[in-house]
Amino acid sequence: MAQAHALVSGQLLFEEKLADPNSFKIKGGATVAFWEGDDNCTCWEGDYTIPRLIQTDQGFNVKFKWCTIGCLVNALCGDWCLEILMEQKGINEFELPDNIRVKMIPFVPKAGHCYEVTCSIPKNTVPPGIFDICVCITLKDSCGRPLPVAAMGELGAFRFYEDSEPQGHQYH
Repeated sequence: MAQAHALVSGQLLFEEKLADPNSFKIKGGATVAFWEGDDNCTCWEGDYTIPRLIQTDQGFNVKFKWCTIGCLVNALCGDWCLEILMEQKGINEFELPDNIRVKMIPFVPKAGHCYEVTCSIPKNTVPPGIFDICVCITLKDSCGRPLPVAAMGELGAFRFYEDSEPQGHQYH
């Protein structure tokens, strides 16, 4: 069961440069949710306490949700590229493995279609440290080239720690 108290939401900022603004746009932006626990969380929208502390032996999820509208939607094809980026504070650099960091979702050429995608990061994937987490969405054509539709959202800083970590341990 997902722990709702560990939820963090961030609004995605979209930019679409395909044509007339009424031809293609993202309806109401999108929300990204981040919580500890399983990916069956049904309570991801709302106002919750933000702990920002996750043990390294806990998995976590990032949930994307967005909708497309406009007459141009029916003429497009390709895939949405969803990315989770983590930047470690301090000396070391860190990057999630490609099979976890990037997820491709088929574009649905239907105006009014809404997408809801959960990306799961398994336990013991992120080392101890403090990380800024950002997410990106890019629409790519059938050849994998980016189209002029992009979004990004910042979830902020999180501390990943080991359960046996001594209290007061300082990171560079």
